[in-house]
Amino acid sequence: LAGSDIPLDARILAVADAFDAMTSDRPYREGMPVEKAQAIMQDGAGSQWDPDIVEAFCSNFGKVQAVTACHSVPDDLVDAIVPATTGE
Repeated sequence: LAGSDIPLDARILAVADAFDAMTSDRPYREGMPVEKAQAIMQDGAGSQWDPDIVEAFCSNFGKVQAVTACHSVPDDLVDAIVPATTGE
């Protein structure tokens, strides 16, 4: 599949997932600044990600941040869930 043959929800998820992967801290590295992640996404628009989705994501980033702030999972809940699912 390529271009518009890829379902819209998958194209949206690809942009959101890539942004999250780039900006989230990992055990082996710190997340990159939002501005750098957006620049990488804009550079890859049209080849790696749907350019319309990247444009909508970047131009509405304030709204994206507001939604994620409302739906974030508290760290204490994550700490309680992760050991239960990983057996640690």
